[in-house]
Amino acid sequence: MFYSILVANIIAFTVYGYDKAKAIKNEARVPEKVLYLLCVIAPFGAYFAIKLLRHKTRKGAFIAFCWLSMLLWAVFLIKENV
Repeated sequence: MFYSILVANIIAFTVYGYDKAKAIKNEARVPEKVLYLLCVIAPFGAYFAIKLLRHKTRKGAFIAFCWLSMLLWAVFLIKENV
């Protein structure tokens, strides 16, 4: 299970990086629905991408959503002893 979570977070980080690169070039971007979904599935990778790549930093609701997802995942991981 640990490796599945790790891979999901790496994928999320990569997709956020791809979206950031597309934003810089003013090209077609990843839909926000996909970014929100990744935040639910892999919030740690998404949040690290937000912070390290400075992506989606002006969207307060987006960042709050990622924080909530991380909190829920942390509770789940603690209960599952992962």
